[in-house]
Amino acid sequence: DEEALQRILTEATTRAGITTTAMPEGLRQRDTQTHRFYFNYNPDPVVFNGMELPAGGVAWQALPD
Repeated sequence: DEEALQRILTEATTRAGITTTAMPEGLRQRDTQTHRFYFNYNPDPVVFNGMELPAGGVAWQALPD
């Protein structure tokens, strides 16, 4: 079931020292050396960390130096 899979993945990433971020369904995050990009693959807007991304929208923010 989905909850069991989530627990297994969380435990595996924690053991491996990989930091994860819980995100809404359909929202993806990608980092470059200078920016973090958010891609909303949903057919509806999504709110994450105080920002609203429209359906199919993209947002970005500069990463600290």
